[in-house]
Amino acid sequence: MSQSSILPRRIRRLNRKVGTLLNRPGRDSGKLDGSAVLAAYARWAPVYDLVFSGPLYWGRRAAVKHVNALSGHVL
Repeated sequence: MSQSSILPRRIRRLNRKVGTLLNRPGRDSGKLDGSAVLAAYARWAPVYDLVFSGPLYWGRRAAVKHVNALSGHVL
């Protein structure tokens, strides 16, 4: 199955935009491998919320509580 049939259109558009930014002429390609970044986004995008929602839950709650105490409410 091809990558384009697996990934939603929004992720494919993001991959193209990131690829364009990373592969601009004059950019030192030795510092960051654009294809590796695109592959990482493609690999993690479908499962990111599932994998990271639990570990980040308490940190998000603490940040919202702090902001609410400072200036109002976070939606």
